[in-house]
Amino acid sequence: MIYYLYLVPYILCIGNIFNTQFLLIPIFLSKVALGMELPTNGDNEAENVLTAKKSVTKEEEELGQNITRINSSEIILTSTTLMKTTETNKSTESALEKDEHSWWLKDAIKEIAYYLRAHKFNEFDRRYNRNGTNVERTNFKHFPIPPLRALHWEVNKYCKPSFLECVDYLRKKVKHVALRRQDDTSIAAQENNWGANASRMISQVDLECKRMMKIDYDVAPPFEGPLERYQWRVTASYFMCWYTMNEIPDLKYLDEQCDNFAYCLHLSYGPNNEDVRAVDKVPFKCAEYSFCPDPCCQVIHLPRIDVCWNNVKNPCFKENPEGKRECQFKRNENTDFTDLILNRWNVSCHCQEKGYIWNSLYGLCVDIDECSDEVHTCNKEGQACINLPGSYKCICRWGYFFDNSKKTCVVSNVIDKIKLNSEPKKNTSNGREAWIIAKKIVLTIINVPYTSSGSQILLSNLLNGYFIVLIIYYDSLLIFKDFD
Repeated sequence: MIYYLYLVPYILCIGNIFNTQFLLIPIFLSKVALGMELPTNGDNEAENVLTAKKSVTKEEEELGQNITRINSSEIILTSTTLMKTTETNKSTESALEKDEHSWWLKDAIKEIAYYLRAHKFNEFDRRYNRNGTNVERTNFKHFPIPPLRALHWEVNKYCKPSFLECVDYLRKKVKHVALRRQDDTSIAAQENNWGANASRMISQVDLECKRMMKIDYDVAPPFEGPLERYQWRVTASYFMCWYTMNEIPDLKYLDEQCDNFAYCLHLSYGPNNEDVRAVDKVPFKCAEYSFCPDPCCQVIHLPRIDVCWNNVKNPCFKENPEGKRECQFKRNENTDFTDLILNRWNVSCHCQEKGYIWNSLYGLCVDIDECSDEVHTCNKEGQACINLPGSYKCICRWGYFFDNSKKTCVVSNVIDKIKLNSEPKKNTSNGREAWIIAKKIVLTIINVPYTSSGSQILLSNLLNGYFIVLIIYYDSLLIFKDFD
């Protein structure tokens, strides 16, 4: 058996030529020859487990030890399966729908909306900044750029399967934060109908509110620190915004005024900022305002809609004149989970030229391809569509011509007259003539006189003559094969 090892190089060469799997054969036989133990599936699995234990993800290195480890199998950056309230799994139904979930669901959504609004309007990117001094707040403009490397494992675990399971998990977590919705000065003023005469009570509540807000800012209970809370709230915002885009019925109305920044009593706006985007009478508007950034109006406060249209950050501002800068954002065109995370929002702007449509990817108006979109009026039987800038044109297909009397494309009979033979006829007389010419050329080359290296010249002449004969012969076939 040991002599087999001398054959390894040859087998390797054969394996390289035919199939890389052959490379495993000499290794296998070598171990047999040397009396080595062959690995089993169990050994491979143990080796894989050992390798997995030694690996450390870049995300853990970046986020530090305060972040709970995230299993790579739990990372979701692709579209997940939407599970609406009526489509929850059996375990969720048995746990949550036993009491018809009506008594806790609305309050839970309000609590979550408040907590995520605090993140949207007040939080900064904790991944790159230790404190918020002189750091711009951008979460109301867009989701984090760059996006999270990994979703928070626990939020992903509960929010991926169903909406109800997600809300139930989030509300249980929010119960343990320092500043809750009912402790906010704005919410207390609303629920107690406090007016200007209750200024003393409002001041006392606001002091306590700001004390709890400072605890949240510094310690971030119940999380292991502000960095984990940042990852948690970003991931929760991803899912709740995604559920809003898919118009889960329970998010249609929050049944409260949501026009506050979850920032206790704001000195500039008071209990309510009266933002036109936070109108609970319009379906899903409060959910959008709480969970999602606004790709059309990237401003923290919007008192009037025209403020948005005339803002340079409006995507429709550059391409359109004043009065035609309206930006439309449609939920049913923004339901992809990956696009949402990557801030690839679909918006619609007015295009000045006919036949053009707004493209959110490029941020400009592009030509509508009526042919590929199949919105043309060409007759598919006899006509073909050609796309043109801003329009399209119908032409007759191959084998058709335009009949002026019928005003349509009709079949042409010219094709019937042009018939190619399946086996072309060979012109034997012309072929014989070409062969005679080739023969004379060969004889002339062969009779070239000898030189000092006459044998080499003779051999060269013979070879040249042979190839010339072949070339002339096959050329004659090509020239005369279709000649009648």
